[in-house]
Amino acid sequence: FHINSTDEKLVLINSNRNITIGISLLINSLITIQISIYLFFVFRMYFKYTKGLKNSQSSIDIHQCNWLRIFIYGYLAAFILTDLCRIGLYTLKEYKAAFVFFSFFGFFIYFILLFYRAISNPEVFTKIEEKAEPKTNTIPKHEAHYLLSRIKDFMVSNEPFLNPELTLKELSLDLKIPERLLSGVINQYNNQNFYDFVNYFRVEKAKRLLIENESKQKTIQEIIWDSGFNSKSTFNLAFKKFTGTTPSEFKKAQ
Repeated sequence: FHINSTDEKLVLINSNRNITIGISLLINSLITIQISIYLFFVFRMYFKYTKGLKNSQSSIDIHQCNWLRIFIYGYLAAFILTDLCRIGLYTLKEYKAAFVFFSFFGFFIYFILLFYRAISNPEVFTKIEEKAEPKTNTIPKHEAHYLLSRIKDFMVSNEPFLNPELTLKELSLDLKIPERLLSGVINQYNNQNFYDFVNYFRVEKAKRLLIENESKQKTIQEIIWDSGFNSKSTFNLAFKKFTGTTPSEFKKAQ
């Protein structure tokens, strides 16, 4: 190298620099692909988890689900920001310092929020178990409709939905119907998950309470508890979903 002319030295330096940049681009591309695959499986697990909750629980911790969603989408946002900054390092070199700062800043904020949540609510990080999809193709269609009718009759006459923490397993034991079969019948023949199925009956109960004369003196909060809900936000969302109006508007219209 040292015995070469100045021009030859510059050619060698530039060629080595190009090789280094090429290797760096390749490594960064592989990292991007790896994280993209990781995010794909994270989102897949998240959607399976939330779907599984709605198929087995009648009461869901909305705040916990919201934080889980924030963590996942927060990581996605930080990853996209870092990737854009990485591209900027190669295309707009005069802003190199700014790109380096923002690439670290995105993940810094993300991990600060993650650390705070881990300390304040460690139960968010409990293990997520995947459950098999419910199926009912092992029984005749007419029998499935009979089971659905029996389930609905039980919900009306016994009002198990008044238990805010009612689960698919508990209802399965009450009806003496296998848990997986019960979930499958509700999903496929009533076009609802367990969460919406139970909340429908709670909303119907709330509507009756709002109409009844002896209940008209009750506050909305009292009606929430008396109809099986344990959260005002969940009650309002469910009521709006099944009636198209708010509880207050429904009460005034009676």
